[in-house]
Amino acid sequence: MEIRWKLQPLGNQAVLTDPNFAFALGVFYNTIKDRFGLREDLEAANAPAELLPYIVRHRFRPSTGSWPIIQIGPGVATVNFTEPYTWHDFKQLSLYLRSNLIEAYGDARVELEQVTLRYRNIEELDTESSSLLDFLKKKLNVPVVLPAYNLGWTPLSRHKNGAS
Repeated sequence: MEIRWKLQPLGNQAVLTDPNFAFALGVFYNTIKDRFGLREDLEAANAPAELLPYIVRHRFRPSTGSWPIIQIGPGVATVNFTEPYTWHDFKQLSLYLRSNLIEAYGDARVELEQVTLRYRNIEELDTESSSLLDFLKKKLNVPVVLPAYNLGWTPLSRHKNGAS
């Protein structure tokens, strides 16, 4: 899951900045370090923040090589999982990120621009034993439910001309 919040123009330039990021980063780490104590500074952290808006700069893990991870940068924060995980765990960690982000920014308030769920796993769809709708429901937690009957539409089997 990725959260993006509004950045501010730097003066009259076309450069976007998160003026509260440096302070918020310290507060954020203090609120999560008991659970995500390993901090990794990514390559993007070596560049001025204004050059790379919406790019994560810091990664937080429970321990070396472990998952899930939380990442943060100017205007962006993410939650990332690998298997095994449950949707309940994903939801809880997403809410954890949100509440700690709000706490870190305090009075500076985060004005959300978007929240995105990206699913990048490769899952094989076995069309012999499962339908696409079952796959979406079981693997992606996206149930697709269509009405049994649409008003104004006549099922073909009941059409007066017997059309098929």
